[in-house]
Amino acid sequence: MDPKAWSELLFDTGAVAINRHHFGSLAPKSPLFNDVINVMIEYLYNTTSTKWFIPTYFWSESAKLFRPSDHMTSSARTHKLCRLARFNGRLKDCIDNEYTTFLKVYISMHDDVIGHWYLLVCDIFHKKTEI
Repeated sequence: MDPKAWSELLFDTGAVAINRHHFGSLAPKSPLFNDVINVMIEYLYNTTSTKWFIPTYFWSESAKLFRPSDHMTSSARTHKLCRLARFNGRLKDCIDNEYTTFLKVYISMHDDVIGHWYLLVCDIFHKKTEI
């Protein structure tokens, strides 16, 4: 394929975009680009949903929170980068809602050592997590 074709933009959410090269990471035995996951997360995001999908940046950025020296800076950067402001005030709405029992938060996690993606599912109402 023509190298210029690999850079063809296929999908753009405004927050994240993927081109043909990114899309090629869905091929068998290919490492999956996090932007492909993030585009799907943007697609699934819904302001009235009780299922919250957090972008892949959250996992890598939140790992930096364990350094006490830059806790506030890292927290603010994670909040901005992951666009977490869109969830501000919504937890209270979910708690006051009859559908609280369905509230789940989905967080994509990457294991750099073995190169695999995992999904952390936090069931807020039942206070359970699953990988």
